[in-house]
Amino acid sequence: MPRIELDEIIPEDITFAYRGKEYVIPGDLDIDTTFDLIALLGRHGAAEAADDTEEVRVVNKEVEQKLIFLFRQRMPDLEALPFGVIGYRVVLAQVLTALGLQIVEEPETPPKPRRAKKTSPSRPSSGSPR
Repeated sequence: MPRIELDEIIPEDITFAYRGKEYVIPGDLDIDTTFDLIALLGRHGAAEAADDTEEVRVVNKEVEQKLIFLFRQRMPDLEALPFGVIGYRVVLAQVLTALGLQIVEEPETPPKPRRAKKTSPSRPSSGSPR
């Protein structure tokens, strides 16, 4: 029977350095937390696209609470995150990337559709077929 070394597969904890201190999150998350983070990322993007500042605020608060939960798994005495909204987005993106998920930013304006090039109608050859 094959032996699979999970230590070689599961990512190590993720360490974020900020203002001379290190903050650590588990490298492997439970399924509920993973899907919660994905949903929050999607809600944040949708709220920004709709210019819904109240929903952006609500989502940022939920992201903050989820990140505090994650950091406290390795740092139980952490009372609050030491960084703000910009840090939340970076940490969230890095955690999802570490889990093997690719974060793709959508362009602000969709690309214009391309028109097919017009071609001239084919001419009959001047000679007759042989």
